Amino acid sequence: MTQQDLTPPVDRIKISRREHFSRAYEMLQDEKTPQDLTGYVFRAELAGVKGLVFTLTESAGITRPNANTIVVNLNTIQMGELSVGSYSMLLTGDRLGEREAFVKLDIQVE
Repeated sequence: MTQQDLTPPVDRIKISRREHFSRAYEMLQDEKTPQDLTGYVFRAELAGVKGLVFTLTESAGITRPNANTIVVNLNTIQMGELSVGSYSMLLTGDRLGEREAFVKLDIQVE
């Protein structure tokens, strides 16, 4: 029996605090099969060294352009509020009372 690794993939990103940030993630079951995201409610929490900075939700900052793609957006106002430094964002989905981590973003703001 093979144990499945439930650690989310890590996306390392360098961005300027003067720019809008947008990143799309296509979720796949395997190399070709789209993952069924029906029923999931997505959120992402951005944290820095001092703790939680802000939370993105599907009503503010997260969009779903199709059935298996999630887009994370930080507008220029949100980016401008960040100090230069390192941040971590965890994109999670909740379905039927269970939370699943989909992607971890390690963000370096310049």
